[in-house]
Amino acid sequence: MKFICAAIFIFLLAFNQAYCYKNAKAILVCNRQIQKDSIGYNIVGDLAAWAYNQLDSGKIEFWDSPEKKFRLKIDDLKGIEKTSGISFANLSNIFIYETWTLRKHKFKFELKGFSFTTVSKKGDEVLYGYVECNSKIKRQLAETRLNVNADGMYGMTLWQALMNMQYDFDVVFFNDEPIKTLQQDQKIKLHALEPRNKKINELKVPEAKLVEYAVETGPSMLSEKSISLMKQMEDFFNDNKQEFFNYGGDNILSYLKNSPVIISQFNVAELWSKSSGTVAYSPQQIIPYVVGIPLQPIALQQWQDWKVKFDSVSVNEALVKKNFYYIIQKINNTNINHTQSAIFSEAPEKANWDGILEYARKN
Repeated sequence: MKFICAAIFIFLLAFNQAYCYKNAKAILVCNRQIQKDSIGYNIVGDLAAWAYNQLDSGKIEFWDSPEKKFRLKIDDLKGIEKTSGISFANLSNIFIYETWTLRKHKFKFELKGFSFTTVSKKGDEVLYGYVECNSKIKRQLAETRLNVNADGMYGMTLWQALMNMQYDFDVVFFNDEPIKTLQQDQKIKLHALEPRNKKINELKVPEAKLVEYAVETGPSMLSEKSISLMKQMEDFFNDNKQEFFNYGGDNILSYLKNSPVIISQFNVAELWSKSSGTVAYSPQQIIPYVVGIPLQPIALQQWQDWKVKFDSVSVNEALVKKNFYYIIQKINNTNINHTQSAIFSEAPEKANWDGILEYARKN
């Protein structure tokens, strides 16, 4: 019996060791077309835009290949674009080079670099270049916000997306071997990223969305409240004409004429955050429209400094109450059709925050 137990122990130990690795080289490929909307961004598009801007401003070293035989300049890249017939901004694939370590259900990885490729109009694979991921590059990635849609989290950075491996990818090379089948790819990913494994690199991303809406009149009893807010804003600017002119009013009305300020609507940019299932609102700025022409954005702090009140409460408190008619125009970088505004208004309360677009499509 003791012999059997010992044999089982040795087998399990050997099995466990076979499925652990240290600094195993991994190459992942991300294709632009397979990135899902629900991720909230397209990692291929965002990395390509970041790399091009950094190269154009001379802030990164761009190499011919992972072997780094010679450096490329922006003119070299433009030459490749011309030859391939495909702009760098529209490239198809990014290869991500990493080393993976898995031990005792703890998974971590080190980011090594990126290759940027596409398929030319003739069907040939084109390598634009390679960026090595050093400490300078890591800082840049941490400072670069993603171009997020309504499903994404406002303020999320490229570095957070990469550290959370929050994108669609295939493994094409692992632990010194090319990965040739989907079955191999799935096995490697499932083993490394299974739920019970602790993800050492993972970074917390707050649930937040930047929502822009217009306070105006519409088919609702709440329109009366909207009219009241606009009238109170009018009264403030008519009593404080210099503040009106300071924020671009001189481009709308003349200093020389005592024309009344007439607010036709005002737009609000607001940060919506979610914690424990509760949505909180944090107004950031207001853009008043005078006879359809916008003033410059006015930060919420400025309204506080002016001590402006809407119905005897602060501007911030009045906006947070949402006791008025409004039309959502934009969530993050997703423009909202006027006819779908009501659906998108209720989606943050009723849908998962990575499923806003799907909720709108179904309703």
